[in-house]
Amino acid sequence: MATISYTFWCVLIVALVCITRHTESVHVCRVDTDNTTDVSVDCANLNLFKIPPGLPNSAKNLNLQQNSITTIAKPDLRQLRFLMVLDLSRNRISKIDEGAFRGVTNIWELDLSRNKLTYIPPDLFDDMLQLFHLSLSNNFLTRLELSLSVHTSLTVLNLAGNMISAIASNFTRMKGANLSVTRELINLKHLDLSDNMLQNLPIDLFYPLTLQDIDLSGNPWKCDCHLAWLAKWLLGQLPRETRGAEPVCDSIGPNSYRLVRGLDFDEFVCQPKTIPHTDVVTIAQGTLGEIVCPVSADPIPIITWSVDDIPVSRHGEDGWRNVTSQILLTQSQSLTVLSTTAGNFHVVCNAKNKAGTTSVPIVVQFIESNDWSESAIWFRFGMKFEDFSWLMTLSVVLSSAVSLTLLSIVLHEKFQKCERRRQESNEIYERYLHDSNGGGSPTYALLNQQHCHCREVNRRPSASSEGTTTATDADPFTYIVVTE
Repeated sequence: MATISYTFWCVLIVALVCITRHTESVHVCRVDTDNTTDVSVDCANLNLFKIPPGLPNSAKNLNLQQNSITTIAKPDLRQLRFLMVLDLSRNRISKIDEGAFRGVTNIWELDLSRNKLTYIPPDLFDDMLQLFHLSLSNNFLTRLELSLSVHTSLTVLNLAGNMISAIASNFTRMKGANLSVTRELINLKHLDLSDNMLQNLPIDLFYPLTLQDIDLSGNPWKCDCHLAWLAKWLLGQLPRETRGAEPVCDSIGPNSYRLVRGLDFDEFVCQPKTIPHTDVVTIAQGTLGEIVCPVSADPIPIITWSVDDIPVSRHGEDGWRNVTSQILLTQSQSLTVLSTTAGNFHVVCNAKNKAGTTSVPIVVQFIESNDWSESAIWFRFGMKFEDFSWLMTLSVVLSSAVSLTLLSIVLHEKFQKCERRRQESNEIYERYLHDSNGGGSPTYALLNQQHCHCREVNRRPSASSEGTTTATDADPFTYIVVTE
């Protein structure tokens, strides 16, 4: 009895499947042949599970909306080379085979809205060079990788009601082409990105476009420093944006629920964000080390530091502060540390701006160094000062005193040498007076005594005639020859 019942149910299931397939195959699509040059095929609302075969090759309009089609297979549309309008909306399409639209080059309107698509390959529509209107609304797309540089004839693009959170930068950009060339090639006029999951967009994404209207409403826009360009662009689009509600900031942050277009540019701020860095910083004992706060923010945040839970505050103009007997710190955007003993210090960097605060912990590890002596005289002397700037000032004063002392010694030696030369010149002059009164051999005297030249008289001046005084131009000394 059980065997008969099982057999009955199996036969019944097979019969139902056969009936379903037969029913599907005998579904009759209404073909409008009144105009032989514009054949239209209406297969709407026939409970089809796939695109029926045997459609007229000359069909230009094909309506397949409100069926149960789940897949567009590669050969389904290959014979419809004259097709211009294709409506596949309100089906259950979740998969489109690669190359399913290959060879269908004349389509100018394609409607795939209200399906279950999660991904569209970037080259899916590349053969549709005449594509004018494309609707992918109300699917489950998460990313848009379509390039308008390929679909230069596309004028209307509807992506509303998806889950798109990212748009590729090549959506409006052409490799190797400048902005003016791109604007001439891209003809998109109507763009609907409403009711998606967009928080941000690639900078200047829409600048190559000359849109007549755009709808960005219903997205959780994150109004931080990365979105300031969009507010500026929207201000320029004000006369042309006539469709849809205004885009509004999300519920998080200082600009929650505010209109994107209504914000001032300085209100687009980014909370300090930690950037990749090393959690442990190693510094040799007795060596100055600099630690940079690893954050990125706009506007620039205010940086504060703490070492082993001790806040570090500026002290004096130079910012040096001796927090402990073993570490010296300077506070600005970075931290300078110095330790004479090996050990670890727990440093925390706090970055704060109007968007929020971020704290970054860093471990500073001082390792032993053979080149360092803790008993160094200068360090023991410098550690007596709470503020290291006094040690720097004292060093400058001592250096200046030593320099002045050396300079005075050099000047004193120079003065002494010149004084000895002056005395020698006086002795020569007195000898000249004695010889001129008492007679004797010719004498050479240095008369120009008002200058103190530390130089030996090493040659005898020439005389044009006996009893005549001459002075050489090349020698700064003036000589006189005296004869009996």
